[in-house]
Amino acid sequence: KHRAGDVPGHSPGPDEASNDESNMIVRPGLNDVLIGESPDNFHRIGNRRYRVLVELNLSNYFDQASQMQHLQDNAGSTSHKIHPTAKQCQIVESVLKSIRGNVPPGRFLVEQDSSANSLAK
Repeated sequence: KHRAGDVPGHSPGPDEASNDESNMIVRPGLNDVLIGESPDNFHRIGNRRYRVLVELNLSNYFDQASQMQHLQDNAGSTSHKIHPTAKQCQIVESVLKSIRGNVPPGRFLVEQDSSANSLAK
């Protein structure tokens, strides 16, 4: 079983539990991205599409010139955290929109331990 992540804009599908306490999905869809350690996840269509999208956007995400400008702009900040640039946020959002824009829509699902599911409720 898989659990839907708290993703903005996500609406429950027909295979999802209707109560808020348990958001379990019995059968992931064709375009879903499954997050977990199962080797089967690597070969799923949704996971393949996600990896291709990430690879296509990787160089733009880590564009050295924009990173250096961002670091210089935040050099005087007292915070030691490095926040993503607006461009990086746009790239991430475009990847998420692309997955969700598939027909049927893709979701990001986390694999749950089957023994933990039997104790839930």
